[in-house]
Order: sequence, then structure tokens, then C-alpha cells
Amino acid sequence: MTEQQLLFADSDDPPALAARRVFNNELVEESLHALTEAHRFDSVEEWRESIIGALPQNSQEVRLRNADYILSRFAPGRVMPQALVEFAGRLAGTAALRQVAYYHFCLTERLLGDLVVAVFRPNLEAGTVQTREVDGFLQQAHPSVERSLMRFRNTCVRTLRAFGVVTSESRAEPIAFAAQLPELAAFLYVLHHATNSPTMMHTTSFCDSWEAKAMLWPASTIEAMLREAHRVGLMAKLSEIDGIRQFTTHLSLEEVVHRLP
Repeated sequence: MTEQQLLFADSDDPPALAARRVFNNELVEESLHALTEAHRFDSVEEWRESIIGALPQNSQEVRLRNADYILSRFAPGRVMPQALVEFAGRLAGTAALRQVAYYHFCLTERLLGDLVVAVFRPNLEAGTVQTREVDGFLQQAHPSVERSLMRFRNTCVRTLRAFGVVTSESRAEPIAFAAQLPELAAFLYVLHHATNSPTMMHTTSFCDSWEAKAMLWPASTIEAMLREAHRVGLMAKLSEIDGIRQFTTHLSLEEVVHRLP
């Protein structure tokens, strides 16, 4: 493995899974419910029909649109995400599932994920951001939001509050937020999904990755979780060479999810 491969995560550039579409419909609880039901179905189309039937909106047109919106977060290629489906089926109702769902929101709702990386993560130690910082990022990242800036900002903040990231009440200034201690299962899922495991990587590379920043995981938290993963046998190796720490994973995402305790 080359040094370039080891350091591929040293970038603020997000994974190219979704464009920065306008994020104006959070549907957090509906998305979580849909995710926990996914293991019952063999195809995305069957899953979609179930989501449509479970949504509370009176309008069939709105239910169809919202079902497609939810599916785009978890199955953007309209292929059943088997590892995610198994994870959700086994960990329904847990903090770990909410953390993994938040991760997928950040990936596919790129406007939300990039907002966290660009505005919230640099202010993690302070634990607050100003509303004007959020607005400034949204205006620059997606100029079309200018006409409905308050609505889009509120959607982002409500979503972060639903996932426990934002801790202040609505309309509070500044906006208070905090990093959550990751559940081991969620940490392993995100790590293996983000690094396309099995792989070997410098620890600082993952700490500096877009994904780790979106999860608001500081280096100390990541290092502690790597040690715990190694202790329980779900991390192949931790090493330090010339002061450079590395970790080696030996399982695929599907394998690590299947072996979660």
C-alpha cells in the first residue's frame, strides 16, 4: 500500500455520494422508522411500498415524494444496503442506530454534512456557533437558498437537534452543540464504511477525514475507540512506527456488522 493510499482521507472534500441538493425536509423519525423496517424486505421496491404505507401524510403524492426522499438517504443507488439493513435490524431503537443514521444523513444531505464540517467542527471546543456563521455557509454553498434562507437554516438546525448534536432550544443564540461519545457499534460501522475496509491507515488520516469531522469525533475519541475495537477483536492491529500511529482493519463492512456483539 502506498503512502498516498494511506493518506487518502487527509482532506475536507466529502465522498462523492450526493450533490448539495437543497435540504428542506428532515423527516428524521420517519427515516429511522423506515430503516428499522428494512430487514423485512428483499428489494428496495418492497421497502418503498412499506414506507409509503407507513407515512402519515394524507396526500398520496406527498407520501410518494417523501418515500423517495427517505430512500435516497439509505439506498441512493436503489440497491438494498445489506450491511446497513442488518445493522438497523439488530440495533433498532438504540443510540448506535441514530448515530449511523446521522452519518448517512450527512453523506447524502451534503449541504448538512458540509455545514457540520465547515462551521460546527472548527468550533467544537467552544461548543457554540453563531447563526450568521450558519447563514454565511449556506449562502456560499448553495446560493439558491438566499430566497428562503431562514427555512433552510432551520431545517439543518432542527435535524442536528433531532440527532442530539444541537443542544440549545429553538431560536437560541448562539447555537449550542456538542459531540456525542460514539457507541462502539456505530464507530465500527462508520470507520469501515468510510475507509472501504479492510485497509491500513494512519490514525491521523482518519481523524482528519471528512467523515470523522462530520461525526464531530475529536482525535482523542477516535484513538480510544480504536483501542476498544482492538480489545474486543474487531480491529486487526494498532501500531506505532517512528511516532506515526496506524490501524489495520481485517473485516469488510458486512463482516464487522455481522460480528457486532
